[in-house]
Amino acid sequence: MVSTNLSAFGVDESFREVGFVNKYTINTDGGNFEYTFTANFNVLSHTFSADDKTLQFSIQAIHAKENVAELIIPLDLFDGKFTILLDGKEISAGINKTSESSIISLVFDGKGERVLDITATKYLGVDMPKSNGGGCLIATAAFDSELAPQVQFL
Repeated sequence: MVSTNLSAFGVDESFREVGFVNKYTINTDGGNFEYTFTANFNVLSHTFSADDKTLQFSIQAIHAKENVAELIIPLDLFDGKFTILLDGKEISAGINKTSESSIISLVFDGKGERVLDITATKYLGVDMPKSNGGGCLIATAAFDSELAPQVQFL
């Protein structure tokens, strides 16, 4: 058997391959829903806003590159089109669906404390109301998306 010192070859030996699995339960009028957040970084806190229909996570990203996360959310809680914001700016994500859940895959760069927001167009199986126009152009420009929770609030 030959052992190799990977750091001698410049290989990053950090926790990139390790996944922290967090399971959360949301209690709503529609019942109890469990969702899973798996990531190679720490989730410091999480909140669910019934008013904004948003899942929000305060996270500690530990990698300069390739912070990776996967969320599994029941379809009967959140469904439709998802908007994912990292520090208030929309980011792309891979979204796959099974018969029971949505699987959201994220990859982003940058260390430090960050805020991750996830919203959907359907909540508890009901389409969320759309804006009737008259949105705030300045807020939309500031948050890069008309679907940002902050813009929707206005």
